[in-house]
Amino acid sequence: MRGFNKNGFMNYLHNNFNGFENCFLRGTIENIIDYAIKHEHVSKDQFCYFISDILPEIEFSEVAIFCDDDILTEYGKSEKQRKTNRRIK
Repeated sequence: MRGFNKNGFMNYLHNNFNGFENCFLRGTIENIIDYAIKHEHVSKDQFCYFISDILPEIEFSEVAIFCDDDILTEYGKSEKQRKTNRRIK
């Protein structure tokens, strides 16, 4: 999907969540992302909501920071900016 940095997101998960060395967990999350790319990208923000809904430890903003602005609503862009600012501090 254009507009989502899957590799960056997977690296973020690996660096911030325990258990990501488990290939089953990693593969399952990759499958969820691939499904979302194919089926959950009808409207802006839908992809981020789907991922954050199905993976309860992940916030909407944690997905949004890996999305291009053109697939986000104004709310999505503001959440992305909020999360980005929090990561810098």
